Amino acid sequence: MTSPASPAPSSISASVEELKALFGVSTTQEGLLAAWRPTLTPHLTDLAQRLSQELDATPLTREWRIRGGAPLLKGVEEFLNELIQGVFDTPYADNRLGLGRFLAARHVPLALPMAAAARLVALLHDTCQSLPSPKLTTGQAAPVPDWRRLLQWELHLVAEGMLQGAVAPQQQARRDAEAKAAALEHRLEERTRELLRLTSLDPETGLCIPALFQDHLRQELARSSRIHDPVTVVLFDLNNFGQWLQSRQPEDGARILAIVGDVVRQTFRESDIGCRHGDDEFAVLMPRATAEQAMEVCRRLIKNFKKRPVDGMSFSLGVAQAGPKDYPSPESLLVGAETALTSARHHARKEPGFYIRRASRTASGG
Repeated sequence: MTSPASPAPSSISASVEELKALFGVSTTQEGLLAAWRPTLTPHLTDLAQRLSQELDATPLTREWRIRGGAPLLKGVEEFLNELIQGVFDTPYADNRLGLGRFLAARHVPLALPMAAAARLVALLHDTCQSLPSPKLTTGQAAPVPDWRRLLQWELHLVAEGMLQGAVAPQQQARRDAEAKAAALEHRLEERTRELLRLTSLDPETGLCIPALFQDHLRQELARSSRIHDPVTVVLFDLNNFGQWLQSRQPEDGARILAIVGDVVRQTFRESDIGCRHGDDEFAVLMPRATAEQAMEVCRRLIKNFKKRPVDGMSFSLGVAQAGPKDYPSPESLLVGAETALTSARHHARKEPGFYIRRASRTASGG
């Protein structure tokens, strides 16, 4: 299954608020960061040291050092301090673009900030889980911030800055040699598309982010309403994943998530769009596929998953097909699939295993 097409490039002249909406960085997340800031601040030095030590030990970092790279991530603690301030405005975005240009000037490969972002998600989540939850102004315990969404937003800005830093000498050469302009622009477009493709993927599974999935879902339903092709959505989640993780190491959870992403790509068609829909919930959009066809693919998904080292993990699946009267809108189609998934979960709670349920063909309206 190939990665879905990415949204149009975002220069920083575009609205920062639009970028935040694309990556799900809401005012709620900013408020949670404000609540957690006093609790997390004393632990930032330790977090920075752990991340730096882990990345310094990777073969990629060692290879970069051999080529003359400086000690990695000296500014990690400063980076984390800025992140937990939770003020994601235009100056903040400019700062992250500047960091990307700084890294590009020092020939840091994009794979390093990508690895750092993926590891930071786990470190920050585990640190929050180990600390007492702060109180919101309402007196309720503050939930853990969605570090995955926040680090995807960070990685997008840094990667865009790295692109800008990488192409600056070529832009100067284009001004000096107009004859080379067409070829250079073509190269820049390819690199931009690749960077946007990478930053539109969930780093732990390689599946697309929810905002991009929603865009494709709206487009496919609009196309389906014109030419009357079927569109089917599959929702599935890992059964008792949180409870399973309690008796294992964090890297075990990361391994299972990576296996899920790999098996989804192995099983579904290239035209299908796989998405990490939540912490342990996933969605697949299947254009031009009926619910019956999707059910058969789900059975192959289960078969392929069982072949992997998954330590007894299983999942439940819900399938819903859109039609002129059945689930005609993105919202109703997802609700239909979620209803079917809830039924499958119910059976999994009574007797562990893999269960697939299909939504009824009841008209759901808009």
